[in-house]
Amino acid sequence: LGTVHIQQTGNLTGWAGLQVVENSALATLKVGDYVRVTGTIAENFGLTRMQNTSSVEVLGSDSVIMPIDLDPSLFSVYDFDVNEQYENMLVTLKNPVEGMPIFVVDTNADGNRNFAEYRVGVDIFDPNNGCRVLAGRQTGSAPGSLNFSYINNIRWQTNSGVMLVDPIVVQYGDTIGSITGIMHYGFGNMKLLPRNNADMEGYVSVVSIEDELSGSELLVYPNPTAHELHINYSFPRPVQARLMLTDLVGRQLASKELQHTSGETTMQVSQLAAGTYILMVEVNGLVLTHRKILVRK
Repeated sequence: LGTVHIQQTGNLTGWAGLQVVENSALATLKVGDYVRVTGTIAENFGLTRMQNTSSVEVLGSDSVIMPIDLDPSLFSVYDFDVNEQYENMLVTLKNPVEGMPIFVVDTNADGNRNFAEYRVGVDIFDPNNGCRVLAGRQTGSAPGSLNFSYINNIRWQTNSGVMLVDPIVVQYGDTIGSITGIMHYGFGNMKLLPRNNADMEGYVSVVSIEDELSGSELLVYPNPTAHELHINYSFPRPVQARLMLTDLVGRQLASKELQHTSGETTMQVSQLAAGTYILMVEVNGLVLTHRKILVRK
């Protein structure tokens, strides 16, 4: 990342991480070093850090810091009472529902301007609900890693630092098992800073899935519905496929195996409350596509 972060050991829930700056000895530290540092705690444009660091002592090595598993929705907006405690800590963003992925819900979290930040969340249809991820851009105000491949625009390969790994441009709808990094504050937002490619697990691009199963078809009707969904499906080759119906936070409500490469099936929704749901098609363990389903009473 080009910055040094320290964190207390133990099973901690917050208020345990700190960025440390302004001492040349910091550059010699290694991940896992057990250290004692002395300096002044100060706010730097809202980021809490130790500066004027007068001493850096290595007391041991091979310390293990386990990240805290958190729902990316906690970081949709900055809220001192909700997410300040995780600033400068090692966290893992994942779906709170076991076995469900998170998604790239917005490839550019800043609209008409691009500061190398995209957003990941549990609800693929809500681009504002989730955590920003900063990668590929390393400047004085943007401490993103140049050793992390997953960026939101190819320009960051050589702009604001030269990337040291091959770039992968994320796409809307990409699925992620989990993503780990340092939680950072900057310009009014919390954002995750992954360190290297080992921090990304279970990444599957919608582009690669679509290429692999080009020609797949899915027709869902009626939508909105009050009683049942009719699903027509077709795949270009034999696959292991199933339908999954979830709510907007990823809780699975129903599932159905698809036995053939093409066919028609139904899924009952009359037992569900009126609202919005998500129908996913999972093929060979990967989410191929999604449909927003409206249930009306």
